[in-house]
Amino acid sequence: MTLAYCRCLSLSLMMIMSVARADETYLEELEARVSSLERRMRAIELPVWQISQAESKWDLCARGPCKCRIETSSLSCWKLGLADLPAAQVVPDNVLKLDLSSNKLRTLPEGLFSSSSSLVLLDLSSNRLGILPSKIFHGLCILEELLLGHNQLNDLPADCFSGLKKLHRLTLDENRLDDLDRELFSSLESLIELNLRDNRLQSLQNGVFESLNNLKTLDLSKNKITYINAGAFRGLSSLIQLELGNNRLRRLTRGLFEPLTSLERLGNRLSHLPKGLFDENSDLLQLRLGRNPWHCDCASSYLALWLRRRYRLRLVEAESRSGNGTTPAFGAGTNHLDFTAGLVCRGPGTLGGQLLVKLSYRLLCDGEWASMKGFAPRIPVEFADEMMLDEHEQVMAFFSHYL
Repeated sequence: MTLAYCRCLSLSLMMIMSVARADETYLEELEARVSSLERRMRAIELPVWQISQAESKWDLCARGPCKCRIETSSLSCWKLGLADLPAAQVVPDNVLKLDLSSNKLRTLPEGLFSSSSSLVLLDLSSNRLGILPSKIFHGLCILEELLLGHNQLNDLPADCFSGLKKLHRLTLDENRLDDLDRELFSSLESLIELNLRDNRLQSLQNGVFESLNNLKTLDLSKNKITYINAGAFRGLSSLIQLELGNNRLRRLTRGLFEPLTSLERLGNRLSHLPKGLFDENSDLLQLRLGRNPWHCDCASSYLALWLRRRYRLRLVEAESRSGNGTTPAFGAGTNHLDFTAGLVCRGPGTLGGQLLVKLSYRLLCDGEWASMKGFAPRIPVEFADEMMLDEHEQVMAFFSHYL
């Protein structure tokens, strides 16, 4: 099937669409399929540049429109306004870094990188890529960085990244991805950084990151995530930094963060966190919970207690390190927001604008009976308040002095 035939078929389908009496959803779906077909056919017939093994390959490379640097074994076609790959460009077979960013590429020819097994960095960011052929990166067995951000990708084949066993960094930010196939990242056993910021993801299914045992940074901010399955982060035993800011999360499942050790930020439209959410995160170093509409009532007691216990543990550790049996002045050289997590109440009533960690059990529950699970039998507020104040006297003294 030629590209001309494909375009003819596309026109025919468009004519059918114009006279059809179908609903708007059907028309949009049909139009998307036509556009996808055009891109796929274009990928098949696009010119592929020549891969050279000749001794003079770098001299031949320099004759093309792209910049060739033999001293760094790099080839840069940055910002040349390319809508297609330049057929006249000769590419040395031992090129290590290939920069195709900031162009107008809409798709890539199948097998484009099959003879470029020496690549360690491939930059395809800031183009107009809408779809990628199956196994397009197959053969790049030592590739370490793959940059695909700032494109128009709305779907990725399940085997898109197959064979990239040495990949350390993958950027897919600022695309149009609304779903992630469970097998999409299954080959990326060495991945350390994954950037999915600013896409259209709405949920995360169980096990989608399960193969990423070495991942340290995961950015899922600025999506449309409303729900995360309880096993979505399973396998992320090495994760240090998780970005979930600017999503549409309103609740989180208990045990969700159990495999994680250090969360840098958790900024969403949360009003509560379930009791026990952080109980398994004994190594948690930093937590950011600001810019959320926190409703500080009895359901927030777990989080207030957790923050205070966390601070008390830090006091004990600091005293142990000092070696003289005295508690160091934590106000000096320590940002108190590390201990409050930036958590400010939106309400109710006069609690609005106050730091949750400073509120006692009495203020949070305001005469109600304890409603948190795990209190058996339920404890009157007065007794629970006395226990909390007694257990955290040092903590409250610190907050009264420094906050």
